[in-house]
Amino acid sequence: MQIPDSGRTRLATIYLIRHGRADSTGEVYDRLTDSGKIQASRLAEYVLRMGIRPDQIFAGTMRRQQETAQALVDALKTTRLGHPEKIAGKIDPETVVTADLNEFAPTFWRGMAGMIASRDREFAQDLERYTAIRTRGGGRSLALFLRLTESVLTAWASGETPPDAESFKEFQGRVFRFLKTIESAKPRESIFVFSSGTPISLMLAHFLGWKEEKCFDWMRWVYNTSLSVIRQERDRYVPLTINSLPHLPDRTLHTLI
Repeated sequence: MQIPDSGRTRLATIYLIRHGRADSTGEVYDRLTDSGKIQASRLAEYVLRMGIRPDQIFAGTMRRQQETAQALVDALKTTRLGHPEKIAGKIDPETVVTADLNEFAPTFWRGMAGMIASRDREFAQDLERYTAIRTRGGGRSLALFLRLTESVLTAWASGETPPDAESFKEFQGRVFRFLKTIESAKPRESIFVFSSGTPISLMLAHFLGWKEEKCFDWMRWVYNTSLSVIRQERDRYVPLTINSLPHLPDRTLHTLI
């Protein structure tokens, strides 16, 4: 994938990346699986092969986000030591860790699911089915999880929040607070952002100029380690690629959870 140049004076280019595949069937979701590590490694190899150099790297505080970002940091270090001529310019990019890029907490999801199940029989049945098969993984488990999550996020955006949990407005506020921090990027900087499905869905809706009610439309379709490239041009954002996987020609590595 060649990144086209518009020929105009431009500002920063944002590389928005979801973390690699996490351990959705285990007891600890917040860590990469072996396939997630492969996804992250191939993304890093692709970035270097294309001659793209990060000026800044941002990642959430979650383990799966940081492990994905670290694959790129490690690849940059290895290239610097063995083949420094392959990287032009800055080879030690600044890395910033911020909780503004974090996904919602698992306790929030469970709390919301319990609230909805108490009044919605169909949702309660789906939740029971999902709980029974979650550890086996597979397509049925994924479909149930995505359907349940869609209901959870819809209720959340409408104003429902479990006790002591982050409200949707608070979540949205911190994601947009992060976006404000990168608006001041210097011309021609490359900014890499490692986050999760829901924050990325909000950011993509913002970049595309979608209305708030469509902010979760991307959530269920954001692939692990997918690459969305957004260019800032003067006072607007120009999407160059959305949710692409040029580093993963093997379709068995195309995963959603």
